[in-house]
Amino acid sequence: MHSSSSSSYGAGSLERNQDLQDVAMYPNGTTAVVARIYLDESTTSSYRSPVYTSSTSAGSGSRYAWASHGDQEIRMSKNDAEVKALDWAYEQLTQRGAAGRPYKAVVTLVGNTGTCNGCKVRQQALVDDLTILGIKTSVRPNYLYWDPASPGRGGETTYGYIRAEPRISAAGAALYPNSPTNQYQSYDHVSGGGIGYASPQNAIRAAASRTSAPGRTDPDTPQVTPSPPSSSPTLEQALRQAVLERQRAQNAVINCTMSRDSAARELERAKTDRLASYRRIHERLSKTINPMNRPLTNVQQSELSTRAVRENAAFDPPVTAAQQKVGKAESGLAAARTALTAAQRKVETLEAQQSAAASRPAVSHTAGTSTGVSRSRGGNRF
Repeated sequence: MHSSSSSSYGAGSLERNQDLQDVAMYPNGTTAVVARIYLDESTTSSYRSPVYTSSTSAGSGSRYAWASHGDQEIRMSKNDAEVKALDWAYEQLTQRGAAGRPYKAVVTLVGNTGTCNGCKVRQQALVDDLTILGIKTSVRPNYLYWDPASPGRGGETTYGYIRAEPRISAAGAALYPNSPTNQYQSYDHVSGGGIGYASPQNAIRAAASRTSAPGRTDPDTPQVTPSPPSSSPTLEQALRQAVLERQRAQNAVINCTMSRDSAARELERAKTDRLASYRRIHERLSKTINPMNRPLTNVQQSELSTRAVRENAAFDPPVTAAQQKVGKAESGLAAARTALTAAQRKVETLEAQQSAAASRPAVSHTAGTSTGVSRSRGGNRF
């Protein structure tokens, strides 16, 4: 368990801001979740998990994978990032010798997408499991999702919570005032609380009718101040998403640059090792072939070099592998830079469209005329 000496899940949480930044960099289609544990309502000490993703299996020893569960939404989410985060939290809390000793724990799950229905059930299960052991626990998912709840996986589940509260990261707003990761959704699973929707089988219907079992929202963070009415809410949402994509692209460029530099250093080390080995072999062979240290003919020098290269061949594969790694890193960096350029252009285009929309005169409607606009909430999981 990784401890942090200064932390807070309140309004000034630098840790939450860092967690939001960490999960925002993952590409569309990959769920990323990081868990933190706060004990006895502490705001000065927390324990952080690794960043878990949906790209790896939860494993046969998982407590919350429930791969053979009777509900389809639970089975299809058996390898979700939340599964590994909940396994980690249960293991950490039960191995701390706390079972049977009453105390409180807050488990925050910071993710780039909202929790699916299957993992909502799992999160409530963690609360119930630990409560039975005398560990009064709440699980608090915070996620970067612009709508509280949206259908996903082809309409087979719902991500996020219908009654989630929009929040703002005070620390993030202070450090990065224009970052879209400052805004997130928050929900709270508590003992005896609801899982956030009517039932796994009726999740889509519950989302459509906006009914859900109530949870308790995080009281420690201020709600987002409502923005002035936009001339085009859809355009505003697209701009937010574009800014987030640009930030991810910037993070990708940074990561790819670091990978390229690391690969270049590895290549330099491999070449240095190969050259040092060659010189040692060459010196040894030279003493064998020419013990009197007499001048060698061109033919003898060529033969000596050939033998030294042949005996030094074991150092060639590491150099070749490092060269391939550099080439791959260069390609990745080029792709990341291209993506960043495209993301920047998209942001600039949407900003121009938003500016043009804001400068248009308002359209007045005559009495007795009404205009209905239907707008779909949510969308596919990103």
